[in-house]
Amino acid sequence: MHISVSEAREKFAEIVNRVQYGGERVVIEKRGKPSVVMVSVEEAAFLEAMEERALGKMADEAMKDWEADGFRTYSLAEVLEEIKADEAGAKG
Repeated sequence: MHISVSEAREKFAEIVNRVQYGGERVVIEKRGKPSVVMVSVEEAAFLEAMEERALGKMADEAMKDWEADGFRTYSLAEVLEEIKADEAGAKG
């Protein structure tokens, strides 16, 4: 369901009930563009858990890469140079 901010203000209690009891997601738009999404507490907790899980996997993968690289460290200059090269490659 997509609604405007003004409609959300007018129907706040109804929207809260639809989200809380009906499990709906409500996208609130500002000037015709999505601004925020209302979700239930359960869905927010689920999304947070999935985010933590994904971050944990990313950390594990980074640690494995670092170990495979012999625990080599990089200077800031090396990191910035690699970022520059990646950006240049992405542009053209």
